[in-house]
Amino acid sequence: MEIYKKLLEVRKQVDYLQKENQGHGFKYVSSSQVLSALRKAMNDHGLLLIPNIVDATVVDHNTQGGKTWKFT
Repeated sequence: MEIYKKLLEVRKQVDYLQKENQGHGFKYVSSSQVLSALRKAMNDHGLLLIPNIVDATVVDHNTQGGKTWKFT
């Protein structure tokens, strides 16, 4: 089975992920939620997720409270 057919089968098997986390004024789905939801379906279809960072930039942001946040 070619990769696109396998990915389609994974999509059929995995339910919609609800945004359960909240921070910095918005809701989001965490990476651990995504991986947890995908793991079994990807294993069933012989797929492997290999993260690859192509580019990264780190920017300092000073808050009004005097803290420095790092945005990547």
